[in-house]
Amino acid sequence: MVHKCAKLLRVDELSPRQRAELGPVLYRIFCVSYGALDQQTVTDEIIFRPGGNLYIFTDAAGQVVGFSTSYYDRFAFAGQTHAVWNGGAYFVRGVRGGHRMLASSLLGPLKYKLRHPTHRVSMVVEALHPSTFRLASRVFPACYPSRTRETPAAVTRLVKYVLRRRGLKQSGQHPFVVRYPDPASHREPERLTYSKTLRDDPDVAHYLALNPNLMGGDILCLYAPYTLANIVRAVARAVVGAR
Repeated sequence: MVHKCAKLLRVDELSPRQRAELGPVLYRIFCVSYGALDQQTVTDEIIFRPGGNLYIFTDAAGQVVGFSTSYYDRFAFAGQTHAVWNGGAYFVRGVRGGHRMLASSLLGPLKYKLRHPTHRVSMVVEALHPSTFRLASRVFPACYPSRTRETPAAVTRLVKYVLRRRGLKQSGQHPFVVRYPDPASHREPERLTYSKTLRDDPDVAHYLALNPNLMGGDILCLYAPYTLANIVRAVARAVVGAR
């Protein structure tokens, strides 16, 4: 089943009624893949994060089948202004179209980069699942940690600073592996082993090699610089992949 992006919602503009109607629907979708977190925590810290955007995806009948979140943190670091984007995607089982979701989510950062060409815009995403890492590695020409190139020292310093700002501490050998204070558990973790697409994929294998304690709650973060070249190529690849 292929989905489409039905609407973009700005969290800060949602009314109490909209939050009350959307919250339970999106929480149930979150729980399709992740459990062990109560609805209040998920809605406050993930779905309705202040300053963020919500992308709602529907099927042909207009039913909500998924959502993605997007927000950015702006700060000064190493003498430059940075705008670091973060987000996540959550869908019901059987829905495909991650490329389309990513293409929709990248339009905001692209517009930001065009408005603020001197700012260092980038993405630091907490990839709870190797499929997120797999998608990003295929779409972005430059994405770290990479299985084919070393991570620049400047990138490592920036990512470690960003993770400290988010209150996340390193929990694995790799500096990009962290753990939430209240980690959500994966539902049906065996899907990683019986899915041939994931089991035989080199990017998934790289994710699991760097983050062997995935099922124990550890998360591998990924970084992609939103230079105009990297983001324009990513949008183009995502659009082609969505067709």
